[in-house]
Amino acid sequence: MNSKLHPEGLIDDLPTLIQQGILDADSAHRLSAYYQQNKALPPKLNDQQLTGLDSSFTSILIVASATLFAFFLYKIPSLFKLNESIFLKNNVSFYVFPILMAYFLWKNKASKTVVAGVSALLIASIIFINWLSFTSTSILYLSRIHLVFWVWGLLGFCYVFPSPFSHQKRLRFLRYNAELTVLCAVMLLGGIVLTGLSYALFQTLKINIEPAMKNGVAWGLLSAPLIGTYLLELGQLNIRPIVTMLARIFSFLFLALLIGYAIALLFSGKNIFLDRGSLLTFNGLLIAVFSLIIFSSTTQDLSTFIRSILAALLSLALLINGFALSAIGYRLIHYGFTANRFVVLGGNILFFINLIWGFPNLIQAVKTSESLAEFNKKIAIYAPLYIVWALLVTVGLPIFFK
Repeated sequence: MNSKLHPEGLIDDLPTLIQQGILDADSAHRLSAYYQQNKALPPKLNDQQLTGLDSSFTSILIVASATLFAFFLYKIPSLFKLNESIFLKNNVSFYVFPILMAYFLWKNKASKTVVAGVSALLIASIIFINWLSFTSTSILYLSRIHLVFWVWGLLGFCYVFPSPFSHQKRLRFLRYNAELTVLCAVMLLGGIVLTGLSYALFQTLKINIEPAMKNGVAWGLLSAPLIGTYLLELGQLNIRPIVTMLARIFSFLFLALLIGYAIALLFSGKNIFLDRGSLLTFNGLLIAVFSLIIFSSTTQDLSTFIRSILAALLSLALLINGFALSAIGYRLIHYGFTANRFVVLGGNILFFINLIWGFPNLIQAVKTSESLAEFNKKIAIYAPLYIVWALLVTVGLPIFFK
């Protein structure tokens, strides 16, 4: 009998199932604990077997060292007398992402060839963006923004390896990002409270701790995703119910916001075809809504009511996208072709195709109460196109728009 299906063989295959993307560490923990409780399996797997990490002093020391290394990268301009503002803007993508890439490549037992390939792409990206800051200024801002998404895409590859075409692993990566965002927000809120209290206490003693606070804030911002990943990878922190609850709350709030904004825009007399600020707001709103739709759809146990809200959000997102594309087309015809308009047009076309492609599946899920598996599958299939677009903008824009 297949050991993956037989209860007594399943416990031995859990690390393999995680490696292949069939299970994540959290699910494996809960499955192992369930069978252990019901005396159906041998002793429970430990964290080291599941993720390569555990709650031992050694693992904590590794995570602490990773946070200090990220902080060292942040302090390079001060140590070597470089322009801090330019260095930070150019290299913000390389403080945390490479460390997370190294962990996931190690966890997934990537070959030396894969590690060398990812490292080469990272080094090439670092050299390119820093060279670009000395040769071009008009499109540097756009390249910097899209570089973040390109490096994030490399992180996604490291996460899903060795199954880069697995829809389940791609969706798990998106869920990991959602859970990590929530966890980082909680940690950073705690950090804000601690920072405020520290400042107030030392002010009573007339001691200026602002320089130390600046370093502390920087370390906290860099450490949050690393510590958050460590906690999530342990599988002992069940944050999914919180993520699901937030998805439900903010889906409803965003729908109310969009309806209110649409009514206000209708009676305001604003012309988004002429008002550049309104067009930028539209695009920002589109990105936020689309991110929320993905964030919500990848969570579990969504009621029919929440699915209906997601369908309404998707319908409004299509409407917003249509207006944005019309406005961009109008501005291209009347004001000419520029790098900014090219990037906004390309991004909106990508969004529009993705929304149209997934819309029937979401409506079907609302009507029949089926799962969102097909909708999520299309999200997973389409996701790499955004990474390719980010790379094209990062590298191609400086070449074609000198």
